[in-house]
Amino acid sequence: MASALATGAGDRSGRQGAVASFEMTPGEALFTSELARFCATPGGARKLLAVYRLARTAPAKVSAGPAGHHALGILMAILVGAPAQAAQVLGAVVEALAAGEDSGTFRTLLEKVAREHTAECGRATCGPCADWSRVLRAHADLVRGQQVPQEIGAYAEWVDEVARFSFPT
Repeated sequence: MASALATGAGDRSGRQGAVASFEMTPGEALFTSELARFCATPGGARKLLAVYRLARTAPAKVSAGPAGHHALGILMAILVGAPAQAAQVLGAVVEALAAGEDSGTFRTLLEKVAREHTAECGRATCGPCADWSRVLRAHADLVRGQQVPQEIGAYAEWVDEVARFSFPT
C-alpha cells in the first residue's frame, strides 16, 4: 500500500509554505546578485546564495521585510566572502548593542573593525587586509545602489541566525 505522501494525496499546505519561503521577488534577486561582490570566487557567490536562502526562512522573530533581509544578506555576504572578518564584525555588532550604540551606523562599525586590523597588521597588504578592502568596497557599492539599513540595530537582529552558519576552520 502506497503512502499518502508517495501518491501525492498528503497535506500539501506545509510543503507549499516551505517552497514559497524559498522564492525570491525580482528585487530580492537583484539585491542578492549584488551581494556576490563580497565573494572572491564564483563558488563563494553560489554558496552565499544557498546559505542566504536557508537563513531567510528563519522563524519570524526578526524583521522579515526587505530591510531585514538586506541586513541578513549583507551579514551573510561577509560571512561567506570573508569568514575571519565576519567573526570580528558579528562580535563588534554584539558589543555595540551591549554598549547601547545600536543606532550607530553599520558602515562606521565596519570601518572601525577594519582599521583595528590594519593598525595591528602595520602593512595593509596582507591577505586579511585584502579581504577587508573587498568587504568595504562591496558594502560602499551596495549602499550606493540599494536601500540598505544603516543602523547597527537592524543587523543585530540577525547576528544569532548568521552565526549559526559560521564554521570556523
